[in-house]
Amino acid sequence: KAQKIVTGGESLDDVYIGHVNIPSHLIISSDQCLWAIDRQSREPWCVNWDEISHFGRMSGGIRVVVFSQTGLKPYGFLVDTPSESAALFELLSMQSGKMGNSSSNVSQVHNSQGVDVELGDIPGIRTKQVNHVFGSCNHAKVKLSGTVKDEIDLIEQCFGRVKHLSSESPTFFGAVDQEAWSLVNCWGQVFSGLSSRRCIAAGIINGTGNA
Repeated sequence: KAQKIVTGGESLDDVYIGHVNIPSHLIISSDQCLWAIDRQSREPWCVNWDEISHFGRMSGGIRVVVFSQTGLKPYGFLVDTPSESAALFELLSMQSGKMGNSSSNVSQVHNSQGVDVELGDIPGIRTKQVNHVFGSCNHAKVKLSGTVKDEIDLIEQCFGRVKHLSSESPTFFGAVDQEAWSLVNCWGQVFSGLSSRRCIAAGIINGTGNA
């Protein structure tokens, strides 16, 4: 049955990996996705592994944190017994290398706040970075500077700040993430016609070339 769910009755190119039964859901792991089938409504919830930021233990269960257009969005799955928690944790760990804030050499998630990732050997990064979950700052309200005249001025000021960031700082990832969120958050205060993605591309990606 789980195999038919992940392959859409053999119409989808996916492979069943394993599953875990918990009180509220049937959790299924496939090569491409994580599935959660609600036991009452039978409604399926499906997310690609690369859309998942990280996962970890929480009180009474496991939390899975997913990227969304408004930032990180947590989903909690409650369990009845420690064995259910361990089984679900192990199922997720099998695919942790495909998650956004994980890597192929990460084998343990310490808590629900992030992943213990080794960041010392990334090409182009000069200093080992402290652990940072990208998108974790996407909730703070950023006050628009009084010196910003219009949207172009906002991008130019962001570009100028990003150019001075350096990967020699161990908090480089956090600083870039903060600049990205500040740009998106402030953009709506001056102009709403251009998408946030374009705004980031203009102000962040171009600037990080000198990092």
